[in-house]
Amino acid sequence: MRNPRVLLAVALVLGLLVAGVVVLTSGNGTRPASDKPLPVVRSSITLAQRDAPATGPELLISLPTGRLNSRRTTGGRTTVSLTCFESSGAKAFTVPQPWPMMEEFGYPLPHLHVPVGPQLLETIRRCRLTGPGIDLEGHVPGRLPRAP
Repeated sequence: MRNPRVLLAVALVLGLLVAGVVVLTSGNGTRPASDKPLPVVRSSITLAQRDAPATGPELLISLPTGRLNSRRTTGGRTTVSLTCFESSGAKAFTVPQPWPMMEEFGYPLPHLHVPVGPQLLETIRRCRLTGPGIDLEGHVPGRLPRAP
């Protein structure tokens, strides 16, 4: 007959080993899903100006298609960077933006609303939206068109 204390000790060690393997293989979401680099999507974005009754003048940035508007596009990241430039080419501002973009009833494309002062809004000619998996850019030759 076997010693019950030895059997209990062996069972405990096996249980700890199994638990350790489960913890090591499951991860906690901090590791990248894959070691492969994300493919970078390059596309255009649409820039427009809009007067929002509650917040005042804003820059409206839209994607050309809804299929890009996914966390899969950015490898799960929920924030991207918006950088806009003045007509002289100087950087006007860089701000983090949520990803995916919002989709509102009555507007067909995913978009961002960026509150901007009226003087700065007059000078913006180009913007880039960058982050893991995306490099999107839009530009206008003159003043920003008004959004519908």
